[in-house]
Amino acid sequence: MKKNATTISSVNLDDFVGYLRDRQYVMEELRFPYGQNGYYASTLSTFGKSYQKLPTPYLQNFYKIYILERGKMVKLHQTKLVELEHSAMYVSKPGDMKKWHIVDNPKGYFIAFSKGFLQALTYRRNMLLEFPFLAPLQKIKFDLDKDGRMELSSLLTKIYRAFQAKDLFGYDLIKLWTLEILVLLKQSYSIMEKMPVTEENISAYVSHDFLELLEDHFIRGIQAQFVPAKGVGEYAEELHINSSHLNHHLKKYLGKTAKSLIIDRYVLAAKCKLVHTDLTISEICYMLGFDNPPYFSRFFKKAVGVSPQDFRNGFEWKEL
Repeated sequence: MKKNATTISSVNLDDFVGYLRDRQYVMEELRFPYGQNGYYASTLSTFGKSYQKLPTPYLQNFYKIYILERGKMVKLHQTKLVELEHSAMYVSKPGDMKKWHIVDNPKGYFIAFSKGFLQALTYRRNMLLEFPFLAPLQKIKFDLDKDGRMELSSLLTKIYRAFQAKDLFGYDLIKLWTLEILVLLKQSYSIMEKMPVTEENISAYVSHDFLELLEDHFIRGIQAQFVPAKGVGEYAEELHINSSHLNHHLKKYLGKTAKSLIIDRYVLAAKCKLVHTDLTISEICYMLGFDNPPYFSRFFKKAVGVSPQDFRNGFEWKEL
């Protein structure tokens, strides 16, 4: 598999639209009356004509929901090859690293929205707790039946038309329809790596807030080409609790300590750089804040079971 990349671009929503619509695109044209922003809707056929303008690979820093009604789309998502065909739908989140390989005559719609837009929906106190398929690090498989797919497609179509019109009430309608989509998906999803089911309590809120802080730290670090060390105590301080309380809540809700979750995120970042780039093992080591390549290799092998080079070699035979 050819990578030929030495950097990974972090792409926010404005960047994403700028790449697809041309660097000269005036972002103000996205805005609704009174300046509301943080939202974009388009067709997959339009995306298929311009997706090659996106960086390869890129780290996404916004949410995206799309349904593929016809055609085929293939991407390398994090370290997994994902093939989307007729009637497939997908949700991608901040922190997802991806590289598009095949976008073959796709038909359908997609919406993309920022963290700010999601927070502004104010449906419940914690949107990621209410809709856990939007939370960082969750692996989700949706099981929409025919009626569900038709309903999702209808909602996306209405959103697209309202987004194109941008009349006085369009933004409010888009918020309502987007929330309806989230509720529809909540009814149908199954979590492949599932959080324990608990009541909405303080442990759930602390866990989601911790995961958001962790993901934001890595997004910023990958964008800067250096992920600075950040310990459990620093995350706890940002959450206004002590380290022991943080670990108590994480163990209760996620079954893991803060340290193990931080290690998991380092491993995922290392895997993505090994798969998506041609950086040397030493370069990846230093970019992730390690100062000793042999130690980094031991750290990776202990977590994954194989050395960084063997992990990379395992992907090279896959000709996408």
